[in-house]
Amino acid sequence: MYGGEPNLNNIADPEYIAKFDYQFLDAIRDVERDMLTGGKTLLKDVLNFFIDYEIKNDSESSLEEKSAKLEEVSKSFSTKADVVISELQKRMEVGKNQILSYAKSTGAAFDGALPNFDGKLSDIDMFSSLRLIVEHTTGITIPASRNGLG
Repeated sequence: MYGGEPNLNNIADPEYIAKFDYQFLDAIRDVERDMLTGGKTLLKDVLNFFIDYEIKNDSESSLEEKSAKLEEVSKSFSTKADVVISELQKRMEVGKNQILSYAKSTGAAFDGALPNFDGKLSDIDMFSSLRLIVEHTTGITIPASRNGLG
């Protein structure tokens, strides 16, 4: 690798080149696939970093105080999410019984074991319900998945 005036043929010292820190970000060609879907997504990582940012970035609180505040906020969210899950289970009760009747009649339920539904909802889980949009000052919003590479 050369640097400087081309006619001088100055060779770059590998020791100095190794000191450069760089990050490579590939082009996002499919927004939904690359950022929004799957278990480990770019958008989920970004949102997880910035959720409760005001607490994480509070320079006047100690690490222990920040941790306690984050735990308190997380527990509060979890309590509210449990109410949503409970409501969903109530709405599914009759349908669930119908589904489970099929399990009983086909032999999928045996030896006292029955399929059922259970769940918890965390703030991280809720990220998947968010849609990334591009919002213009005119008020028009476009889902990022509809935005081209241009």
